[in-house]
Amino acid sequence: MIKKILLAVDGSELSAKAVDTVCEFAANGSYEIILLNVLDPVSCLINGEARNEVKQKLSEEGMEILKKYQAKLEAAHLQCTLKQAFGKPATQILYVAEEDKVDMIAMGCHGKNSFAEIFLGSVSQHVLERFKGAILLIR
Repeated sequence: MIKKILLAVDGSELSAKAVDTVCEFAANGSYEIILLNVLDPVSCLINGEARNEVKQKLSEEGMEILKKYQAKLEAAHLQCTLKQAFGKPATQILYVAEEDKVDMIAMGCHGKNSFAEIFLGSVSQHVLERFKGAILLIR
C-alpha cells in the first residue's frame, strides 16, 4: 500500500506535470509527500569562494522551485515536506527514498542521452533499475 511518496522535481515542465499528476493521484487519500530537489554537483569543479557562491545560488534556486511546487500541492489540500540534496540526482533520489522509507517515487523523465535512455532519461533509468517500490514516471 502506498502511503509515502517521494516527488523529485527539477523545475522543468515535466516536473510540473509530475506535481500535477501526484495532486490528482493523492486527491482522495492520505499520503505523506516528500518534495525533493537535487542540486547537481557542477559546482564541485569550482574551487574556493566561487564554489560556495555557486552552491548558495543553486540552493536558493532549488528552494524557489520547491516552494513553487509546495504551493501547488497545498492548493490541492496536500501537505509536503521540503528536502534538498546535493550530488548526482539519481543517487540522491535513491538515498532519500531509502532513508525516508518511501513507497513510491514520482518524477519526470527527460530522455536526452543514449539510445536506452531516449525513452526514459538517465536519472529515471537509474532509479527504475534500482528502486524496489512503485515508480511513477511522467513524460
